[in-house]
Amino acid sequence: MYGMKKIKIKPNDYGHDSYVRILSAILSNVSMVDIMASIQNQHDINKFVGLAHAAWVSNYLDWKNKASKELSDNPRKSINTFCRNDRATTRTENLNDTDLELYTDIIQIVFTVLTKKIIQAGMQNLSIA
Repeated sequence: MYGMKKIKIKPNDYGHDSYVRILSAILSNVSMVDIMASIQNQHDINKFVGLAHAAWVSNYLDWKNKASKELSDNPRKSINTFCRNDRATTRTENLNDTDLELYTDIIQIVFTVLTKKIIQAGMQNLSIA
């Protein structure tokens, strides 16, 4: 989606755990009303941005405490980076455009998949009398 090289992530990896937490936070708070609003392009993304960001922060802090290495500018050398620390202490309404776009894209993908599943289930239940 971003034109980046694909990388494999695996369980018990920082990136994997970040996505698991974010997706769990979103999915555990989606209601049928949210899905129906999404189908009509009227869902409230901001509700889910806050949940996604809080989940990411929680995961980051857990990993930072487990794998506490020196503070670094390089995210490949250390979990504990200036950028991540800044992001973890930023309120949702003050997120930079890049972080906000990432969360928004994840949320949009979740709703696209859920909408598709709901429509498929509805089509399978149709019958001609």
